[in-house]
Amino acid sequence: MLFPKNTGDDKEVIKYRLKGYLLGTMSAFIALLMCILVFGSTVTANLRFPLFVSTREINLGVVFSRIEALFVIIWMTTNFVSTFFYFYAGVVGLSQLLGLKSYKTLVLPLILIVFAYSDIIFKNTPYQIEWDILVWTPVIFTYGLILPIVLLIVSKLKKAGQRKKG
Repeated sequence: MLFPKNTGDDKEVIKYRLKGYLLGTMSAFIALLMCILVFGSTVTANLRFPLFVSTREINLGVVFSRIEALFVIIWMTTNFVSTFFYFYAGVVGLSQLLGLKSYKTLVLPLILIVFAYSDIIFKNTPYQIEWDILVWTPVIFTYGLILPIVLLIVSKLKKAGQRKKG
């Protein structure tokens, strides 16, 4: 992504990245398994936020009742931090693409664009679900599979062409 270029030891970066992927995958697996064991697979598949609904069922006396507020706080903090990192990566990448010396000149205009579009992209939740079903699958297939394969082929052809010349 963005941060391996800013570090010196690539092996350490790969090690910590793999540990992070493993921790995130195991957390998601345990949460999904817990939801399936509590609600069953059909109910879990039909719920929009099954982990939140399952946390409402936690009741350990008076002290640990209504613990879903803690999960909401953790969830909102996680979403904010991940959105911040994606925004930062996008701003730095765009500034590098445009050849700017500092990414800071792009922050305010891009924040204003994000805020302007954040209210009009999805009108409501049913529209978002329909968009996810109809549009998101072809988009992610194109950008997540086809484009990387094309870029890999172009890179291999470019390297093969340079070897013949050199």
